[in-house]
Formats: sequence, C-alpha cells, structure tokens
Amino acid sequence: MRVFVDVGAHYGEALEVALDPAWGFNRIFLLEPASACQSLLRKFRDERIIINPVALGAKNGIETLYGAGQLGASLFRAKPQKASAAELKNERIEVVRAREWFDNNIPPDAEVYMKFNCEGAECDIIDELLDGGFAHQLTSLYIDFDVRKIDHQAHRQGEVEAKLRKLDVPYRTPEELGLNGASGVGNWLALDCPREQPTNLARLSFWLGLNKPAYLQFRRIVRSFVPKRAYWWLGRRFGRLGRNRG
Repeated sequence: MRVFVDVGAHYGEALEVALDPAWGFNRIFLLEPASACQSLLRKFRDERIIINPVALGAKNGIETLYGAGQLGASLFRAKPQKASAAELKNERIEVVRAREWFDNNIPPDAEVYMKFNCEGAECDIIDELLDGGFAHQLTSLYIDFDVRKIDHQAHRQGEVEAKLRKLDVPYRTPEELGLNGASGVGNWLALDCPREQPTNLARLSFWLGLNKPAYLQFRRIVRSFVPKRAYWWLGRRFGRLGRNRG
C-alpha cells in the first residue's frame, strides 16, 4: 500500500498533485485543522481521500490556530503572518499527538510519503515520529521548514535535519528543489515516488479534473485567460482564487 499524508492540507494545493493516478496512492490523508479549508477539501471527489480535521503535534489538546485559513496559519503566535491584522482570524482546534495518529492510521507495511507545510509545527511532528520509532516507515518526506521564521524555534531545523540524516530518512526541501508549493511537491514525487501505469480511464478523469471542486475548475480557466495581475487582484478581492502561488 502506498500512502500520501498531507500535513497542512490548506485548500488542497498538494492534493491536486497527489491525486494523479500515476503516483499510485491507495490512501490520501489530509490533515487540516482550519474549518474554512475543510469546507473546500470536502468537495474533492475521490474515495482515497480521508480528511482529518486536526493538527498534529507533540501532545493531545486544544490549542489556538493563529490566522486560520490563511497560507501562514500557525500554532505559534510569534510566527509572522503575511495577511493584514483585519484579515486574520484565530480558531480553537484539536491537536493530536503525532505518534498516536500515525500508529492508529498508517498500516505497518505501507510506503509513506509525507508532505509538511504546517508553519512551524513540523519539528514537533517529525521529532514525535522519529522518537516513536517510525523512521523505518517513512519512505520520503517533503518539508517546508517554516520553523526558521520563529526566532526562538529557528535552531530546531538543523537539529531535525541532523536526526533525519542519522536515521537515514529520505527528505527534500523547497530550497533543495528550487520550487515550492504544488510545483515543489510535484518535483519531489517525480524524484522519489516510482510512477505506476494507471488505466486510460483514470488518466482521462484526472486530466479533466472530474474529482476536483467546480471552484478549482473555474480557477484553472480564469488563470489561463486572465492576465496575471488581474488574476491575483480577483483572488485577493473575492477569496481563495489567488492564494496558491505554487
């Protein structure tokens, strides 16, 4: 079994890549605590998708998500946000201890590809998984180390990378790939995830976007025909349209 785990699924930017049948994912877990994001994720139509409306962390509990729904939403108040103060909304969310979630959801023999874009929580989660003895189950990781944006946490990136190397856990970062967002995820999978041969029907369904929300279909059309500056203006003015710059 091949599993994709999207830690910080946001509005499905990485999901759009993972749904490609060429990657051969049997299950796709979306971990996203922001209610505004969950509403869009539920509109994807694919039986492989499992949405968990929680955040992963070092312990179980209820915490505050600062800037919920924004690209920079974080469990850390000190993390800088790109949105204006008027746009920021906080939300109380459930946090699940990472090693418990992994043990309860991931089959022991699965190939596990995990993408981390969780705005500073990635080090807590990875430490949990490594200290919990799951290193051998991590086939490959894609890690956006946002922890470096938090002054009192920035040192943890080097510590976690050293631990990953010591335990021989393959991982890649946007800086290594020269790409971020959905483009970075696609490049990571192209390098680390062997392609499979899907059926022609599966290929056609993915190409047509039949499993995607109508909103994303509309976005693709608008992005193809509207000048870039106008596209981003529409996105900022009318909601989620332009938030994915990957």
